Amino acid sequence: MSRLDSPPPPGFGPISLLDRKRHAQRGIRPHAARFAAALHAIPLTLPEFIAAGRACPVVFARAGSEWIALMVVGVVEHQNLCVDANGDWRADCYTPAYVRRYPFC
Repeated sequence: MSRLDSPPPPGFGPISLLDRKRHAQRGIRPHAARFAAALHAIPLTLPEFIAAGRACPVVFARAGSEWIALMVVGVVEHQNLCVDANGDWRADCYTPAYVRRYPFC
């Protein structure tokens, strides 16, 4: 399976290669966190545990045969309490790298 044939991460749209000519007029849109509004748990990396744990619970879940760390941002599936009605990440919540890197993956 090639990289472009890989399924996108949860919340992301289709994956395409970045092309400076084709994407020259594009930028990061306002309210970019809207993609994460339906995610109730977001993957974390080890260096994020302390900062994320100050804002939300950090849990570990099994994904196939591996364990992954997640920041719980909602108690109901498809609900993210860290994204406001405008699609902006709330300033009082830690913003995980998973969200900061959007739309790149």
